[in-house]
Order: sequence, then C-alpha cells, then structure tokens
Amino acid sequence: MPEEKEIFFDDMWGELLRGKADSKHAFRYVTLTTIGAENWPSTRTVVLRDVDKETQSLYFFTDKRSTKIKEIESNNKVSLLFYNHKKKLQLRVSGKAVLHTDNKISEQYFEHVRQTDLKDYRTINPPGTALSNGKPEYYNKEKAAEHFMVIQIKAKKIDYLKLDREAHQRILFELNQENWQSTTLVP
Repeated sequence: MPEEKEIFFDDMWGELLRGKADSKHAFRYVTLTTIGAENWPSTRTVVLRDVDKETQSLYFFTDKRSTKIKEIESNNKVSLLFYNHKKKLQLRVSGKAVLHTDNKISEQYFEHVRQTDLKDYRTINPPGTALSNGKPEYYNKEKAAEHFMVIQIKAKKIDYLKLDREAHQRILFELNQENWQSTTLVP
C-alpha cells in the first residue's frame, strides 16, 4: 500500500479505536444493516463495543433473541456505516458476522457488562415484542447471561470517504487473503 494511503488507513483504524474507547465519539454509535425478511435491507443503530485491528474485527452486543440474529444466521454478510460530522469522515464497512454465545468470547465480554446494562438482556419477551401494559417484564439478573450475545464483524472491505471543500478523498480498502489492498476512487 502506498505511504499516503497508509496514513488514511491508520487514521481510519484510529478513529474506530477512539469510537470504542470514548462514549462521546461519533463512531460509538454505528448503523448495522443486515438482509431481513423477503430480502429487504434491515437497518438499526448498535453500540461499538470493541475493535481489533489485528483481526480486522468490530464487536457489538445484543440479545440473542433479536430479529437481527435470525437475519445474520440466514445471511451473515452485513454492512456498517460510521459517520463523524465534525471530521466529515464516513466509513462503510462490509464484512461477515460471526455470532458468539456461550463461549469464551461471549463470557469474556459479559463479565465486563455494567450492572445497569444487564436489563437489556433479561426481558421475559424477546426484543420487538408488543407490550400489553406498556412496560417490559424482567427475569432475575442471572437470566441476562442466557440472552447475551456478541456479534463480531470481520471486515472485508472498508470504503473511506473524507469530505473536504477543496478535494474529497475516497479510498476503497479490500482485504485480500491477509493483506489490505487500496484503490483510490472518485468521491
């Protein structure tokens, strides 16, 4: 990869790592798109929980009973959209999702979930269920581990777009075997 593109590549991963570490960073909340029922795109916002540049992986937590899990089990090709308004930086990530439940990865992350966030994984009914009384009912705290799941996205392509009044920069990074290749694109 040419030196100039390496600077953009490192900047991109740096922003992703800051999104994981800083709850106020623009990349903390990301749009995840899966293929839903009848092959329609299904989009929602998720919270970036971890980034591993070495394995080209991004991690999110979810309730394993959610619709997105059924969609990923049917088709694990997903896309992510990140946008930082202040830096005018957009990343479109295409990759394959790997689901982790009841294994070392899910257990490792579950240990670090804040007590206040456990309620997200212990509702009696699955996410998206209509509420008869307007409020969800909860299992005890021990049930949270049964519903907790980690989604790992292994990035295969990252479309980097930096907007600038003088000249936009757009580079497509594609993982070829174990190496990233880059192609400059018309913005």
